[in-house]
Amino acid sequence: MSAPTPSTRGRVLAVTGTSTDVGKTVVTAALAAATHPSLPDTRTPSLPEVRGAATHPSLPEVRGAIATSHEGPATPQPRATTVAVCKPVQTGVAPTEPGDLAEVSRLAGEVTTVESYRYPEPLAPDTAARRAGMPLADPAVIVRAVDDLASTHDLTLVEGAGGVLVRLGESATILDIAAETLAPGTDDGVVIVVVPGLGALNHAELTVNAVRARGLRPAGLVIGWWPEEPDLAMRCNRSDLPRITGVPVVGVLPAGAAALDPAEFRRIAPTWFDPDWLATLADQPASLASTS
Repeated sequence: MSAPTPSTRGRVLAVTGTSTDVGKTVVTAALAAATHPSLPDTRTPSLPEVRGAATHPSLPEVRGAIATSHEGPATPQPRATTVAVCKPVQTGVAPTEPGDLAEVSRLAGEVTTVESYRYPEPLAPDTAARRAGMPLADPAVIVRAVDDLASTHDLTLVEGAGGVLVRLGESATILDIAAETLAPGTDDGVVIVVVPGLGALNHAELTVNAVRARGLRPAGLVIGWWPEEPDLAMRCNRSDLPRITGVPVVGVLPAGAAALDPAEFRRIAPTWFDPDWLATLADQPASLASTS
């Protein structure tokens, strides 16, 4: 199998984490909400304040600022970005229970969702499949699902399970899926969700190195939750993560983001990401720009 060419499909981002419980699902929902149906006309980045840590110049501190519209001539708005989210393997939920994709839809709104495999116990997918006596996930099935979504959507987000080397099937990881579905030389890449506290630097660097070792592009780091009162380690990590990994922090979600009213979540989700980086995702690929 080989990845689709940029001329025949939309962008694909794999969303993985440095470990479990880093906030991948909420980050995936935020990315979907921030790019669908469209970005606000004007917005003030409101990433959680770092309080003393050096920040990326495109991620300014905001102390309670609220984005306001500016009067002026109306400008044509681009067609809404079409977004799909694929969860290759869901574990820890029964067949009829809502999984991670239900949470994405609740927070992000109407986006296309596809789940390929599901196992009942909250374990690594390969272990969960064996314990349940169920077939292991077939990477070819997952790749086909992602390619189908990418052929009809401007942006496809693929949320992994646990850390970057967790086995989805017999041996395949999210990196194997990414290697078959991300188009080289494009804005496709792997978004890495990290925690802000102790251990973040080591886990982030190991994950970034694993991504690069497969010849894939780390598309950016996203801090999955940022508390109102960050401790010293968190403030230092916020500055050190880009220096240690060579990958920019392109987003910071506030702690408790998932508890927001969904309408409020969708309204402010774009402010949690670097606006320049986010714009590269919101722009429709030329191959899909003329479709409706």
